[in-house]
Amino acid sequence: MEFKPTVYPPSKILYLRAIKEKVPVFDGAFRISQDVKVSSGSEFWGSLGKDGKLFTITGKLEYQACDKTICYLPTSVPVKWELHVFPLDRTRAPVNIRHK
Repeated sequence: MEFKPTVYPPSKILYLRAIKEKVPVFDGAFRISQDVKVSSGSEFWGSLGKDGKLFTITGKLEYQACDKTICYLPTSVPVKWELHVFPLDRTRAPVNIRHK
């Protein structure tokens, strides 16, 4: 699998008086995404077997939350996705719906 670059939403610049700095922030609900490309090689597809394979992608999200008066200590939370990859369906269409 190939992991593509992480995509973040546009940030806003917030001036933090306590540290006298401008910092980029994400406000409200937002989405962070990262595409994963599954190999197109025959070796990979041949390794899936009849029922496919379950792949687990793990990581952690590191962040620091702030409100109007305080920034909390940086923290992280574990994240996990399970991706079930099935082999390509190479069977022919049923006879009654095939093009003639």
